[in-house]
Amino acid sequence: DVYLCSGQSNMEFSTNDAFNATEEIADSINYPNLRLYTIADTAADTPQYDGKSKSNYTWGVSGPSSFVPVGGAAFSYFSATCYFFGRDLYTGLDGQVPIGLVASDWGGQTVECFSSPDALADTTCGGTRPSGDGPVFIADVFEKQEAERMSLQSGDPVPNPGPTQLWYGQIYPFLNMRFTGAVWYQGEANAGDPSSYACRFPAMIADWRTKFELPDLSFFFVQLAAYSSDYSLIRQAQMTALLLPKVGYATAIDLGDPTSPHGNIHPRRKQEV
Repeated sequence: DVYLCSGQSNMEFSTNDAFNATEEIADSINYPNLRLYTIADTAADTPQYDGKSKSNYTWGVSGPSSFVPVGGAAFSYFSATCYFFGRDLYTGLDGQVPIGLVASDWGGQTVECFSSPDALADTTCGGTRPSGDGPVFIADVFEKQEAERMSLQSGDPVPNPGPTQLWYGQIYPFLNMRFTGAVWYQGEANAGDPSSYACRFPAMIADWRTKFELPDLSFFFVQLAAYSSDYSLIRQAQMTALLLPKVGYATAIDLGDPTSPHGNIHPRRKQEV
């Protein structure tokens, strides 16, 4: 079974910065039938048919050499949330089913970046609302919101990918893969417009299922963890995905980490997720 793990920085958050990272990475040798792949950050305006690995390997066998070591680069490989999900699934199946994990993430990005043009044009919100009842995606409005969001960042921030660019660059290359399910940790970048997210998120899920030709693709998301900002409305918006079949979620409201060295928006308690 192969799973696609996607989203923004809390999915990109790598195992070497999780709690008990030294022990967790050493323990990874005990799961030889876990296979790991991370695609490099790739923004594109046209469909990409292949991807470049972010790591120093293509498919890695679970073991210390497949992880950036403790003290190494942050937000690198392998994704902590994705790895712990796969490990727990593997052990839950008594190690009888090999598990492949594909991490396709980029910190700070919105759901619109991971959505195809069809998903952005969907006013049924993935079939969860009557036709034409959902909000219309307007590029100018999105760009204005992005400019406001970027202005709040310190230093000289690198411009974020635009709508659909991560769909083309980091999701499209995997369309021929037969995923068993997808795991999603994202929403912080859309916290400023929860009403739009309540449509765009289920629209993306439904469109992924259509584009992958996997109508029964299981989809699991993480409801955002506690943070110094009020995320109650974006958490509520996330829950609209449950209107679709075969969607589940893990709550992380009790996994806040106010002393996280990467900011309290990035809790280190990824094992519990």
